[in-house]
Formats: sequence, structure tokens, C-alpha cells
Amino acid sequence: MKKSGVLFFFLSLCVSGCSSLTKSGGPPNQFVIEKPFVRATIQGQYLQGRRIHRFQPLLFKNMVITGNGIDGIMAYDKSSGHEIWRYPIFDGVEGGAILEKGRLYFGAGDGQFYCMDAQTGKVIWSSPLKAEGLSRPTLDGNTLFVLSGSNVARALNKDNGQLLWVYDRQDRSSFSIRGGSQPAVDATNVYIGFSDGYLVALSKTAGQVAWETNLNPGAKRFKDVDASPLIDGDSIYISSYDGGLYSVNKSSGTIQWSVDEGGYEKVEMSGKVLFLSTTSGKVLAVDKNSGKIHWEVQLKGNLATSPTYTQGLLIVGEYAGGLVFMDPLNGSVIKRFDPGMGVNSKATLDPKNQEVFFMSGGANLYGLTYRWEKYKNLWPWQESL
Repeated sequence: MKKSGVLFFFLSLCVSGCSSLTKSGGPPNQFVIEKPFVRATIQGQYLQGRRIHRFQPLLFKNMVITGNGIDGIMAYDKSSGHEIWRYPIFDGVEGGAILEKGRLYFGAGDGQFYCMDAQTGKVIWSSPLKAEGLSRPTLDGNTLFVLSGSNVARALNKDNGQLLWVYDRQDRSSFSIRGGSQPAVDATNVYIGFSDGYLVALSKTAGQVAWETNLNPGAKRFKDVDASPLIDGDSIYISSYDGGLYSVNKSSGTIQWSVDEGGYEKVEMSGKVLFLSTTSGKVLAVDKNSGKIHWEVQLKGNLATSPTYTQGLLIVGEYAGGLVFMDPLNGSVIKRFDPGMGVNSKATLDPKNQEVFFMSGGANLYGLTYRWEKYKNLWPWQESL
């Protein structure tokens, strides 16, 4: 583990207080995880090959909304885990959804794009993608930007699904990673990663190419850029699967710096620090201005979910392990919760109630609570968690 620049790293996080401190000001004795509920999201038995359940749960009013990669999308009561509604979809909703003013927008495994009432689960409109929807869409004003599994980017009217423009990028590669880049937008362009290794800037109004940059010219095998771009000022931060983490100039597409660690998921940013889960099973903390690595930690397996940062905690899911609570200052593991069959989705936080929700590799929705406690306040079974 590299620990250079720890003081600078600490300051750059801009942490106003550490959640690991007790009210008395002293250090905690125990980090406690409790399991309010777990719900199997699949209806009936599924005896075919294993699927990936990457849908990041969404919080809406009193509900947790999620989907699996097998048979649909559903909503549960946030407190009890009781099912509120379910909408069956062939091959499920793997890539996730976005929520805006009570409406859900998502591409699905059946080749359709849906707009749905989040309160009732009723479909408002649907539009054909003609391929799987493997990534979340992005909403900008009245326009939805969507990437389908066939490397086709579309702009849709959010009110009725009308097609505004389409950009088709052919990839002749024999091998590709299952996944897709969620588009990122600014005032002028939409930025999308493609399976041929390119990050492409398209005009928002017509889908014309502004620039394109090859992020994986020397790919070992997989060229895919499935991670979603993160825009920060004049820079875009994005990783390619077998390439590296890149800082790209937003105006020209010029690579400003790179780190030789590939990634599958979007980076998380806090202050001047980027947190990256790599395709070699590491978690890195990287300076966003220089690409300097502050620390790196090897987790279980070869793939982890995008990190989730909250004050005093970094939460990462291991595809072949558990949900890992880490110290963002140095990467040390505070606690690990193992649901069995790994963790596929980025964790969703309710920091006010110290709750976290995620999808396991077994298509189960978990809701956990976490807190720091003194030993004298713990029941015996809590001390052993």
C-alpha cells in the first residue's frame, strides 16, 4: 500500500468531521453493520447461467427501486422490504435507471427503452433500442442520451421517446466486455465511451462528432471504454478496461495524464481526489490534477464496483467478495459484509439514516445500516459482526 502524500490527501478531502468519532470526541471501539432486510428480486427459479445485476438501487420517497438482469424492475418499502410493485421485463434491467420528477428512465434487456411512473410502476411510454440497454441514460433538459449494447447512441425526447438523432459506431472487434458507458453532458457536447476503445464527443443538438480520442491504442485484449465519463471543469476523467485511467481535455480530447490501471466503472471524486476501482481488483486514490497515486489497496477478486464516498467512509463492492467499508484517507479496510455470491452494484447511500443499499451477485437486494459504537453499548452478537 502506498501512503505518500497522506497529509495532502487528508486536507484535499475537506472533511469537516469524521464519522468514526464518538460524541465524546474519543475514538470508536467498533464499526457495526446491521441488516434491516434482504429480498430476492427474481420471481420463481432461475437455473440458467449466472447474470450480472449491476442496477444501482434508487431511493424514491419511502421506496427502494431496483432491477435484476433476469426478469424485471421492482420497488420495495424502504423500511420493511415489502414489495410495492413489480414490472416484468424479459432479460431484466441490468444497467440501471435514472429518476427525475417521479419518472424512471431506463434501457432494458428486451431491447426497449422505458419511461415509467416511479410511484406505481406503470409504463408511460417505450421506444425501441433494437439492442440491450446495458448502461444508464443521461437526462439533460428535455433530452435523454442513451447508449445501447450495439454501440449506438441516441437522443430521445423525454416526454414521448421520439428519436431526435442517432450515432452508430461500428466495432469489428471479436471480443468485448458486457457493459456500456453512461453519457456525460455539458453545455455543448455529450461524451460517451465505446467498445472500440474511443472516447467520443458528440454535439448535443445533432450528434455530430466534435472529436474522438483512442484511450486504448495498445490494448492487451479488451479495448472497451465502459466507464462513464466524469466531467470536472475543463477535464474529463475516464478509464478503459485494459488501458488506464485518463485525464482528458474536454475541448480537444487531448490526454493530459494517465495512470496505468484500467477500470470498468466510473470514478468517484471528493475534493482533489479521484477514487478508482481497477480491473485488477484494486482501489486507488489519485490526485485529479497530476495523476499521482496517494494509496492503492488490493481487494478480493479482479473486479469491484464504483466506489461510493461519504464523509469518513469509502464503500466498494467486490464482485467475488463482499461490501467493503474503507478509510478514504489511507484505504484501510474498516469492515466487510459478505452477502454471498459477491456484490455487483454500486452502493446507494442514505447518509441521514446511515443506510446503504446494493444488489448482490445472487440478485438479492440488501439494505444495511452502519454506525460507530462503543463496546459498552453493544450487544454480544454485534461485537462479532
